[in-house]
Amino acid sequence: MEVNSLAITKLGLKNIGCYKSLLLQLDKKVNIICGANGVGKTTILEVIAASFSGGLQNRVRRNAKTKEDAGWTIEINKNGTLNTGEFLCKNFLPTDSLYPAARDIYSAAQHFIYIRADRQIEYKALPALTPDIIHDISQCYSFAVGINNYDLKNWIIGRYLFSAQENGLDKVSRENWEFAKSCFSIVDSAVSFSRSSVDYDIYVNTRSGEIIMEYLSSGFKSIYYVLLGIIKEIELRRIGLARNFSGVICIDEVDLHLHPTWQQSAMSILTSAFPKAQFIVTTHSPHVIQRAGPEQIIALAPDPEGWPKRRDFTVSEYGFQGWTVEEILTDVMGLPSANGPDYQKALDDFYEGIESENGELVRSSLDVLSRMLKPTSELLQVLKIQASSFRD
Repeated sequence: MEVNSLAITKLGLKNIGCYKSLLLQLDKKVNIICGANGVGKTTILEVIAASFSGGLQNRVRRNAKTKEDAGWTIEINKNGTLNTGEFLCKNFLPTDSLYPAARDIYSAAQHFIYIRADRQIEYKALPALTPDIIHDISQCYSFAVGINNYDLKNWIIGRYLFSAQENGLDKVSRENWEFAKSCFSIVDSAVSFSRSSVDYDIYVNTRSGEIIMEYLSSGFKSIYYVLLGIIKEIELRRIGLARNFSGVICIDEVDLHLHPTWQQSAMSILTSAFPKAQFIVTTHSPHVIQRAGPEQIIALAPDPEGWPKRRDFTVSEYGFQGWTVEEILTDVMGLPSANGPDYQKALDDFYEGIESENGELVRSSLDVLSRMLKPTSELLQVLKIQASSFRD
């Protein structure tokens, strides 16, 4: 049966990676996984990817602490019908055997895209254009472990050259190419696609003039890798217009290399570019979380026994938009304190002095805080008022 739409609705893990058990209900549009290092953010993406790999993925491992059965279940909505796949995992060493595949799940592999954290666009000379390699279902199994962009430059230049010919591209390819060109300006309107040279290099217009695409900053290249990589992958799979992609896109470290300004807008850029897709991403950025909806955050933290669990939050329809970066770092992402140790000690000393009515400690710690804090800091003004009764 042809797959027209795909979304993941539930994911359950048992004795996989660092998890003893975990059950996730997924939002149909955006899911942002966050938490400290070691809580299994990437493990969740690897488990999802393994489900669509047709048994070719070998990155999922059972938990090292248990001899019990290990595995996972995944529920997907495929063309409006729910399908469940169960997977048994015996793997621990890289040479261990693979788990059985679930056909109802991996038959939808063409509508699953996984972008790993090891993404960058480095310069490489292109000696000649090569024909497109169509990514059929068997190749989609292997790409479930993460798409690569070794052929991205070849794809861009090929589309540029053939778009100049009246019948060089079919209607879908031409629309996808126009969409791809528009993505060069999606982050910064001052950047735009310019041309391809006879040496098969891609040039872009910037505020500083025309430069080779690979000379852009790491932040630009990281987000282009994602946007252009998704468009290219959809087209080579021959599943229609990239804008209409109605499948699952997993991205590890969606904030990778991005300035905080772009971190804030990363998810809105992706969801506006691919409005029908379901996104499942990981992040270390509080700025990404600030823009999230109320049901879109999956915050992971260890329980009292050390097993990662999903943390529950009570938030309004505005999500985390009114939360400060410090509040997100401590209350959502599990950072013990958003303050540096010297600053925290000075602050603790100040309030200890207030509590014990130790004027000398209040004055000395306030002196340190006055040199640490921004001169116009509202907190500094409050501290000075609190310390006013302890003046010499």
